[in-house]
Amino acid sequence: MKTKRILQAGQPGTKKLVDRYGDNLICVRHRYDEQKKMVHKTIEIIIESRLLLENEKKILEHKSVDIRVGYNEVELRSRIKEYGGRWEPQRKVWQLPFEKVKELDLLNRIVDDES
Repeated sequence: MKTKRILQAGQPGTKKLVDRYGDNLICVRHRYDEQKKMVHKTIEIIIESRLLLENEKKILEHKSVDIRVGYNEVELRSRIKEYGGRWEPQRKVWQLPFEKVKELDLLNRIVDDES
């Protein structure tokens, strides 16, 4: 299945799900199964929240994450390179340490491993 559309909670098309799941709704995905000719609507919700332990914070900050950057965003790509970002051509994503993603305010561009 391919993910064709991702809507963040609160965007048009998510109202009924926001009403149902509230602040626990993260996003809505539309997935297409070309073999079966079906469209599936999936959601990502928070099922548990807890504080991070101090050693977990350090691991997360040094872990590299995948981020999506548009082809025409030349200036942003340059800044990512300056911060040590690496282009992964097979997956068409940039990899950058999580702490650098926070510094560049790119948290909304992090790509899930599932997508």
